[in-house]
Amino acid sequence: MILITDGSDTQASSTLQQALTDIGTKKVYTVGLGDEQDKDALKQLGTADYYELSDYSELAQKFEDIQKDIEAYANSFYWLYYKSPKRGDNVHELTLKVPENKNTGDNTMITDTFYSTGFESVKPELAINGVGETMDLYPGTPVNLSAKTYYPDVAPAYKWETTKEELIQIVVDEEKSGETSYVEIKALSGEGGTAQIKVTDTENNLTKYIDVTIHKTEIVFVDYSEDVELMKDETLLLTVDTQYPLNEPSYTWTSQDNNLVSITIDADNENKATIKVLGEKGETCDITVEDTNNNMSQTLTVNIVGRIGEFTDERDGKIYKTVRVGDQVWLGENFAYDTGNHTCKVYNDDDANLAKHGRLYTWHEAKNACPEGWHLPSDEEWKALEMAYGMSVSDADLFGSRGDGSIVTALMKPLEEGGMNLTLSGKSPYFGGIDRDMNSFGYYWSSTWNNEPVIRLVSGSFQRTRSDGSNKHSVRYVKD
Repeated sequence: MILITDGSDTQASSTLQQALTDIGTKKVYTVGLGDEQDKDALKQLGTADYYELSDYSELAQKFEDIQKDIEAYANSFYWLYYKSPKRGDNVHELTLKVPENKNTGDNTMITDTFYSTGFESVKPELAINGVGETMDLYPGTPVNLSAKTYYPDVAPAYKWETTKEELIQIVVDEEKSGETSYVEIKALSGEGGTAQIKVTDTENNLTKYIDVTIHKTEIVFVDYSEDVELMKDETLLLTVDTQYPLNEPSYTWTSQDNNLVSITIDADNENKATIKVLGEKGETCDITVEDTNNNMSQTLTVNIVGRIGEFTDERDGKIYKTVRVGDQVWLGENFAYDTGNHTCKVYNDDDANLAKHGRLYTWHEAKNACPEGWHLPSDEEWKALEMAYGMSVSDADLFGSRGDGSIVTALMKPLEEGGMNLTLSGKSPYFGGIDRDMNSFGYYWSSTWNNEPVIRLVSGSFQRTRSDGSNKHSVRYVKD
C-alpha cells in the first residue's frame, strides 16, 4: 500500500493508533509532500518506508523506487521442498531461517512441526526444469530446458530423444552440462504438429516424457481475417505479419488485376501497403502477399461494392437498405422488427407509420433487438458518421446543437442522393402520455451511457444530448 497524505487530517474517521492497529504486519509506504507534514505520524504509518519530498516533480522517480522495492520483495518468495531423513511415528520441529538476515525478532524465522509417520527412504527422482508434462514450441523461438536427477544412486547420465526429428532439434550444451543436463529445443519446421520428447537418466533408470505442440508459422493480414468490402475509389491500408517465423520475413505484394485494385507498398515498411479500388460494383480482386524467406503466402479478397446495399433480417424476412460511410455500414432506414414486447411500438399505434418511420424502442430493447452481426452504434460511431458529413472534430465532441443546418439536410437526404435517410419520427415518452413530435423531431439511440443514454436529436440542427432510457426512440444499427 502507498499512502500520500499530509499526515494530520483533522477530518479523519480513525485515530493514528487505530490506523496502526489496522496496518498490523502489512507493508505501507508513505510519501510526504510540502512543509505541513506530520513527519512523526507518516514515519509510524510507513512500516515499509517513509519518503519526504519537497516537490511534486520528485513523485515519478520515487514511485519507480518503490516499485523496484516491491518487485524485489515479491521476488523473495520461494517454494521450499524439504525431504526429511526422519522416520517413525514421531513429531519433529523444523525451523527456517535466512542467513545473515538484517532483520531481527520472532518474525524473522518460520517454525513448524511435522509428523514422520509413514515416511519412506528418499528415492531418486528425475525432474525437467522449465516445463511440465506439456509444452508449446514456436518456430523461431528456442526453449531452454534442463534435466536433473535428485538423490541419485549413482552419477547420472542423460539421453534426450524426440519422436519427430524432422520437427524438433535437441542441442545439448556439453560445456554447461554435468550433474544437470542443459539443452536447447528448436522447431525445424513451420508446418506445425505434435511430438514427444523423452529424457532418460540411463544410469539410474529414470525416464520423463514431454508432449510438445509445435505451432504453425503463418502469414496474416492484421485486422482483416476475412474478405473486405470496398467502394470504387476507396483506399485501405493493409498490414501483414508472419507469426512465429523461422527466418526474417521478406514480403512481395501482388494484385490479381491492377485495373481493379492497385497496390502502393510503403517505402519504409514492406509489410504495409495501400490498396485503391479502381473497379466497379460487383467485381472482385485477390490481393496476395508472399513471405519469400519463409515460403508462404496469404490472400485477401476485395469485394467491390456500391454505397447502397441490402440486408435481410431473417427473423421476419424484412429487407433493409444499407449505406456504407467510410469503414462503417449503417442501416439506411429505421429499424422495424416487432419484438412482441411493450417496450417497442409503432408511432400512435398506426401501422401506416411503419414503412417510413419503423418502430420506436426503449434503450434496453434497442440494444437487445439488433439482428445477428449488427449492433447499436456507440456515441463515437455517431461522431464518425457526423464527421464524414462535414462536422468538425471540435463540434462533434460538444453536447447540444452542433454544426449547421447543412449537415442535418445532408443526413436527411435519400440514400440515392448521398444522404442517410434520417427521419423526423417523433418519440413515445415514458412520462406524459401520448406519442409526439412526428415530423418535427427525430430521436436516435446510441449504446453509450453518460449519466443517461446518449442520443441524437434531429431537428433544425443535429443535437447530441441525453434521454431517459424508458423513452421510446428510433433505431439505426451498424454492422459489426
